[in-house]
Amino acid sequence: EVSFPNCTNITYHSLTLQWNPPSDNGGESISHYSITGTPDDISIITDTTMRSFSDLNPNTMYTFNVSANNSLGFGEELSIKCNTPGEAPPGFTDVDICLDVDMNFDTVLDIKYNPCPIVITDTNTTPPVDNYTVEITDLSPVNITTDTCDYTVPVSEGESYTVEMSVNNIIGSSEKTTAGPFIASWLRDVQVKDVTNTSAIILYTTADCVVNELENS
Repeated sequence: EVSFPNCTNITYHSLTLQWNPPSDNGGESISHYSITGTPDDISIITDTTMRSFSDLNPNTMYTFNVSANNSLGFGEELSIKCNTPGEAPPGFTDVDICLDVDMNFDTVLDIKYNPCPIVITDTNTTPPVDNYTVEITDLSPVNITTDTCDYTVPVSEGESYTVEMSVNNIIGSSEKTTAGPFIASWLRDVQVKDVTNTSAIILYTTADCVVNELENS
């Protein structure tokens, strides 16, 4: 039988299986090796003592069985278990929300999430991002799945909303990033400064979230 099987170069979707040839081949040279594996019904014949596998499932325990073959037949199988890692993606650091109007002059929330796209720093253990989930209270549908880095949704003027964002991949979802509660009001953060008997300066935030200055005299 073969000896010392081991798994190397393991990522969430790939690995390399290696082994040593039998110390006793019965006097006949080894012609090839047979590899079977589960859970993906793997069945391969190779003439080398190393085989790489790709397109594996993340976060999965694989069992490989390796046996040598020569003119005398197949030797005993030797088994090894190898686990592919898998982690959910990191979440957003913050969510920016601005009030806006669409082409029909309806009030909308313009939601932007940062950083986007999410940068996966450990690409060996974390599968790529599939999409993002936007959850908004008091709206139907509450959950929206999108693959873009911003989302615009109609809202009612004067109502209060809370927005929660999460990042999804094949493993699962990140922790939610919450923004709000947010009141859908066209003018926000109104401030008055430099008041005199005849004038005042009014600061206010409008739809584009830019602070505007208005001098009234």
